[in-house]
Amino acid sequence: MNVFQIADSALVDIILYFAEQMANGVKPDNAPEVQIHLLKNGYSRKQIENAILVFREKIENRHSEDSVRIFSSQELSNFTPDSKKLFVRLYRLKVLTFDQIEAIIWRTSMFNDEEVSVDELKIIAAMMLSQPDFDPIPPGFFVPHKDEIQN
Repeated sequence: MNVFQIADSALVDIILYFAEQMANGVKPDNAPEVQIHLLKNGYSRKQIENAILVFREKIENRHSEDSVRIFSSQELSNFTPDSKKLFVRLYRLKVLTFDQIEAIIWRTSMFNDEEVSVDELKIIAAMMLSQPDFDPIPPGFFVPHKDEIQN
C-alpha cells in the first residue's frame, strides 16, 4: 500500500469507522460526511482512499455467519482491558476473518505474561489487512482417516 506502512494503525482506525458506519446503514465510500469527518480528525485524503480500497476488497461484502464465537477468559488473558474491547469490535464488525481472529489468539497466547496493548493489536490487525488473504492450514496438512486412502 502506498501511504500505509505495513504496521500503520491508522488503517485499522479508519476501517473500524467504515465498518461502524456500514452497521448503521451508511455506505462510507459514498457518504461525503464520513470522509469529511475523517479529514477533520487528521487523516489524509490518500489514507482515506487507501482504506476505502482495502475496505471494499476485504470487508464490505463479507457475508455474515450465523454462528457466534465466544472467547474464553484464557484466550483473552493476554490482552489489556482496552485491547480486549478492540479485539471484540474487530470480530463483531467482521473487520477480520474468523481465521485471522483465531491466528491473533494463537499468536498472543505465545506471549506468556505479556499483555497486548491497543497499539500492538492495531499493528497486528493492520498487517493482516495489508496481506493477501491466506489459508491458515494448507491443503494436505491434515488428512482425516488417512489409513483409508488407497493409492
